[in-house]
Formats: sequence, C-alpha cells, structure tokens
Amino acid sequence: MFKLIIAYLVISFFMGLWPFEKGFISGTSSNGSYDKGYHDGYNGVSPSSYKNNYYDGWLEGDFDAECEYIKYSLQDREEFKNYGCGNWNNY
Repeated sequence: MFKLIIAYLVISFFMGLWPFEKGFISGTSSNGSYDKGYHDGYNGVSPSSYKNNYYDGWLEGDFDAECEYIKYSLQDREEFKNYGCGNWNNY
C-alpha cells in the first residue's frame, strides 16, 4: 500500500493531479499562463499555444481588445451590443 501511495504522488507531481494541481510538466510551460495569453490576445498576437490557461486568457484578451476598438474607434453602439460587450456606459 505504501508503494502505491508513493507511485501516485510521483505520477501526480508530473501530471498535475491532486495535491500538485500545477504539475511539473504543464507548470513549466512558458506559454501556459493566463496572463501571458491575455496580453497576447489583447495585443493581437496569434496564440502560441492552445493549452487551457493560456488560450482562455488569449480569448478574453482578444475579446476585450475588440470591444474597446468598437467602442472607442468605431463608436458604434449597435455593433458593441451585438458583439456581446455588455453595457456601453459601464465598459
């Protein structure tokens, strides 16, 4: 039983299972962070990874940049609403 627990802990360390949610393999990726993905998406850089955290951040950054473009450059309230950006006055 003790060997099974040790084997689980070793595997979970590398794979990112509980109690090591970050994971050694996925945690060391340079493209794995949400913040880097958000920054890349906001600045119009193509996604360099489709991993969960990075790509989720990229999608949010791309969306926010598009909403700001519609509001401040196009100044089109209807397009802003249709794109799903939310309330014009609170954005």
